[in-house]
Amino acid sequence: MENKKFIFFIIISVLFLFVPNNALSQSNRALFQRSGNPGRIIHGIENIQNVSQKELEPLIVKSVHLSTEYLKRSTYEYGKFQYLNYLNSEMDDTKYNELRHAGTIYSLELYNEKYPNDSVVEVIKISSKYLMECCIKEVPGKKNLLAVWTNPYIAENPHFRQAKLGGAGLGLVSLVGLKKLDNNAVEIDMLRKIADFILFMQKDNGSYYSKYKPLKGGRNDEWTSLYYPGEAALGLALLYEIDKDPKWIQGAIKTITYLANSRKHSKVVPEDHWAMLATNQIFKLSKTNDFKFPKKLFVDHAVKVCNSLLKMFVFENWDGTYKLKSLKTGRTAPVGTRLEGLLAAYQFLPDNLTVLKNNIKGAAESGMKFLISAQVVSGKYKGGFPGQVIYYSSRNMYKIDPEIRIDYVQHAMSAQINYLELFYK
Repeated sequence: MENKKFIFFIIISVLFLFVPNNALSQSNRALFQRSGNPGRIIHGIENIQNVSQKELEPLIVKSVHLSTEYLKRSTYEYGKFQYLNYLNSEMDDTKYNELRHAGTIYSLELYNEKYPNDSVVEVIKISSKYLMECCIKEVPGKKNLLAVWTNPYIAENPHFRQAKLGGAGLGLVSLVGLKKLDNNAVEIDMLRKIADFILFMQKDNGSYYSKYKPLKGGRNDEWTSLYYPGEAALGLALLYEIDKDPKWIQGAIKTITYLANSRKHSKVVPEDHWAMLATNQIFKLSKTNDFKFPKKLFVDHAVKVCNSLLKMFVFENWDGTYKLKSLKTGRTAPVGTRLEGLLAAYQFLPDNLTVLKNNIKGAAESGMKFLISAQVVSGKYKGGFPGQVIYYSSRNMYKIDPEIRIDYVQHAMSAQINYLELFYK
């Protein structure tokens, strides 16, 4: 085994000898950047590794603004986002995903709440209009239900027409945000019909059918999604904030109750960040609304999910500092999603869970530094996040996946905004 490791190390070292001394070089699809080179394409970790939390704030704020500008530049005048860009080749117009479209609108709404901006509002409105015109249609034979349909002409994986539960969930999340921004931009009746579709897809025990396939008889659970229930619950809870029909909040509570009970006896649970966002919204609403839900069950579930989410973040030194495991795996989207879940849970976890909350805070600071280090800081894709950035400290070298997808940007940006809201009030 040791001989194999030694041979692998020799091969990698020899390959690096052929990497030019300039900032970037193309090797197959990957790009390489030398640490400290002034012609860098990503920020790099070397300038922020040791900054304090106080010094970190302006760096996060700058990163959030850069991400927003990237998304604004990536928006066509008719409302569709440029889904994929590549640092080392032409952009890709052949793929799309309606869930990630809605999620991107949601991140822009979070930005606009913190930094009101007319040009961002315009992007939110035209991208929401595109979603409504492109994908939100009636369910056959059920005029009181609206679903977010996969459009085979723009789908990432073209197939027969279907409606995903997650599409309805995130579609509702983004359109509730639009309604709060401009009451006349979307009719409340549309939001209610999407929410009714979500409840139509919910089973008696609180679980869901993941897809609606007209050619296969309608509601279909041949395949189940980890994230769709949490996305659906978040949409229902957000709708309840502006439309007080109790069935919305009860549907959200029923979802999280099912997830919590189904995972109660498992030592290891999935990294379900959307469930944490939905749970946090339920706790927030409970402060000003009169409804009941099993708080202890929800907290116990959140503790388990947080412990799973924290596995990416390694407790390294005796003084309580953290090293991000993802500096080795380097995937930016999982860092963003895990931080979103952890920061949501941090808000409702009781203060007596001191160790867990300190772990979340420390991991979040580490994650913020990683995201800043991985962000593109030059060229026409400035503000974007590559899919993967791996740092080889022994060679002072970064290996960069050139793919930038809108959800990589969305999740990083959402996590950063939530971090700013929590720790820099």
